[in-house]
Amino acid sequence: MNVLPRILYCHCAYAQVVPLATKTAVLKRLAASGQPFEAVADLCELSARRDPSLKPLAEGGAVKIAACFPRAVKWLFASAHQPLAPESTEILNMREQSAEQVGDALLGPELKANLPSKVSPAGPAAGLNQSASSPADPAKMPLRLILYEGPGSQPWSDEERFALLTALLDKGWSVSRVLAPEAVLANDDRLVLVLGRFNGPVPAFGAGDSARMQVRDATGFDPARVLEEAEAFRAGTQTPKAGAWLPWFPVIDYDRCTNCMQCLSFCLFDVYGVSADQKIEVHHSANCKTNCPACSRVCPEAAIMFPKYKTGPIHGGEVTEADLRREAMKVDISALLGGDIYSLLRQRSTQARTRFSKERDPDQALQERRKCLTKLAQMADIPPEVLMSLPSPEEIQRRATEAAAKAKAALAQRSEELKG
Repeated sequence: MNVLPRILYCHCAYAQVVPLATKTAVLKRLAASGQPFEAVADLCELSARRDPSLKPLAEGGAVKIAACFPRAVKWLFASAHQPLAPESTEILNMREQSAEQVGDALLGPELKANLPSKVSPAGPAAGLNQSASSPADPAKMPLRLILYEGPGSQPWSDEERFALLTALLDKGWSVSRVLAPEAVLANDDRLVLVLGRFNGPVPAFGAGDSARMQVRDATGFDPARVLEEAEAFRAGTQTPKAGAWLPWFPVIDYDRCTNCMQCLSFCLFDVYGVSADQKIEVHHSANCKTNCPACSRVCPEAAIMFPKYKTGPIHGGEVTEADLRREAMKVDISALLGGDIYSLLRQRSTQARTRFSKERDPDQALQERRKCLTKLAQMADIPPEVLMSLPSPEEIQRRATEAAAKAKAALAQRSEELKG
């Protein structure tokens, strides 16, 4: 008997980069497929918190993933320390493919492996350090929500199932559709809420491990009632609230990264760091400023992705020679602006502060500061709110100096290690 590939659907709940009509149609087909699957509100969020639910998907054999660009998906899993197997992974790109194409491939028996593995001419100087971070703490993970439709339960209709999935995913919940009792507690050690329409005794789900599981008979529940039950269980267990953080952060493509440390030197917000073997990593993803892709603009190899970004190659699409030429022109943003970028920030911040102190008019000072920073925002595609929230000139100076020193030290140590 052939085992069907596992299925993962990403709802991309926190951004409008996947066409609504596409993901709606794909989810509707999936809900009516009769197959078990994992539906996650946002794959980026799972990657950032190194969610344990990614492990069985990465290690469980063949898997099909309906999400975004294959390059982005590959490195989202890798950055969560759960690399996908190239020979058994197929990525369906809902940002570019039609709903019919995605649905046919997702639910068809054939798997067409398409995980990118091309290495840039520069060669990979940085590999993913698997031991850089400690494992995720299941107690700090959002609870796992299961729609159980196996033996001992009455399945929802296709329309009811689609309505439940849509309501839960839109609110940030990730959902597993499970058809076998033994699969309920098979994924990880998190708290689990099982919802089913039971028509008799509740099946034995993982005997001896019921302390981390609650079962609810959802007979007659509409989507609003299901959401109430899920939130009540979450609040009672004090697990993190679904969708509490907008997952915007850089994802490094280590097939392209040369470990040049441009990103570490550039970022003022302590997003980047180095591993024990002096390789660039994303250390504090939550520090990243929402909708700001500025660090990707200084990467000479187009190795930094923001999967929710509007255009390529930053959104994870294929990198072309034209992209590399364009990015090479942007590497020295400070030169384009006619001077050191942080000196410019300090100068304009000081000007805005001086104007405010003289005129005692906060509105006028704010307008002046916005005007001064317009050019910088346009050059690096930095959201105005990020620039307006920059720290004092002295703090900018301190952070920039500290980041540059960290990058220089890492490169020096790496060089010594390679010599040895």
